[in-house]
Amino acid sequence: MEKKKIIIFIDTFARKNELQFNCIQKLGLQSIWFVTSPKDKPDIITLEASFLNRIIQVFSFLKKNKKCVKHVEIYPGGRFSFIYAVLARFFGLKVICVERGDLQYYKPQQEGGYDKLTRISMFVTYKLAHLVWYREPYMLGVLEKIGVKKLYFISNCVRTKPESKLSNEFTFLWVNRVTTERNAIWFVRNLSHEAFINTKNILLGLLKNQPLFDALQEEVISIRPNNLDLIDYADPTDYLLNSKFFVLPALAVYLNNSLLEAMSYGVVPLISYTTDSAKIVTDGVDGFIFEHTPEAFLACMQKAISLSEVDYQKMSAAAKQKIATDFSEDVYYQRLAKMYNEL
Repeated sequence: MEKKKIIIFIDTFARKNELQFNCIQKLGLQSIWFVTSPKDKPDIITLEASFLNRIIQVFSFLKKNKKCVKHVEIYPGGRFSFIYAVLARFFGLKVICVERGDLQYYKPQQEGGYDKLTRISMFVTYKLAHLVWYREPYMLGVLEKIGVKKLYFISNCVRTKPESKLSNEFTFLWVNRVTTERNAIWFVRNLSHEAFINTKNILLGLLKNQPLFDALQEEVISIRPNNLDLIDYADPTDYLLNSKFFVLPALAVYLNNSLLEAMSYGVVPLISYTTDSAKIVTDGVDGFIFEHTPEAFLACMQKAISLSEVDYQKMSAAAKQKIATDFSEDVYYQRLAKMYNEL
């Protein structure tokens, strides 16, 4: 008997998507991923580039496979997203809209948001979905204002890592895009303080050909101190295995995927005090929480490097344990199965 299929539309299949891929297999289902960026992996289909060819491609696939499709999942942050929702509904298929963070750009372009066409596409996708799966608490209020009827919360989770850290070669590690909300400028400026002269640090997350972030990236590059290396966005594993602290001075930190991944390796996090921060990090036990100001962030960075080796190892172990207990693959699998059963 042919397995039921979950059809997923997303820009690219990233490492963080492997967790869902594996959980779907564990549920006895098959996932077919339609992506805009080519990927050499089974069950991944590259979408046609042109508008018309893409519609024909998706229409033909859904028509051929509609009897064995369990549901369709759509990530809304793109101009084509609403087309996938319209086609899925045309064939009578259930639709889950997966909100992973595009909501923070659901605002006019002059305010740092997406262009009008993308925002219209997002709105239509939210409205056509039978269910919107959101991952951070702040999203709830925005989605309710949009008029979404059925919402389901499943936070990000990550695999627990059996590997032990190799070294603490790098003191502070940043692994995220350089956005206004994440205040990379604070991090770069703080590293110019004399307390960090002899440290080695990494900012991993620069993106090429991304007009939304270009101005901030250029400022980061212009003020970079000698103790900081700037790296284009890439697989962070080697840096996670060799870093001491992870930093995220952001307005929204709850279950940032890079934060969870860092903790899973035992990299001790420093995060802003914002909504639900304490649900991830217990201050002074498995990481640090600081008031959301550049001054408080600087003081926290200084406090972190003053830790004794014994205290640091305790916090590192506690960070790994937090992930294993609350944000592991098993937790994710159970929540995903429940949502799919309730759709």
